[in-house]
Amino acid sequence: MTYSQRSTHPAASSDIMYLEYQIGKVKDDIEEIRIVQEDYEAKLNFLRTAPGYDPAAGSPAEQDLQAKLAAQREILDNVIQQRVELEAELAKYED
Repeated sequence: MTYSQRSTHPAASSDIMYLEYQIGKVKDDIEEIRIVQEDYEAKLNFLRTAPGYDPAAGSPAEQDLQAKLAAQREILDNVIQQRVELEAELAKYED
């Protein structure tokens, strides 16, 4: 079945619209995750550049921010992978 045949089929059209919607939603999620990640990075940088900061001390606040930042990076990696999978699924309809 060609793309034009599939894209005119009601079910395929619905699938394409759904995938495009999901990709858009995931892109929005990625942007939100990056904003949170940038916030954690800014707070961590502020903490590390504060007067009297001792890198050897490893404050609980610093450890907390590092853990949150690592969690955001993992979430971001998972969401990016989800986007790749959705885009691959959409590409099947374009073949």
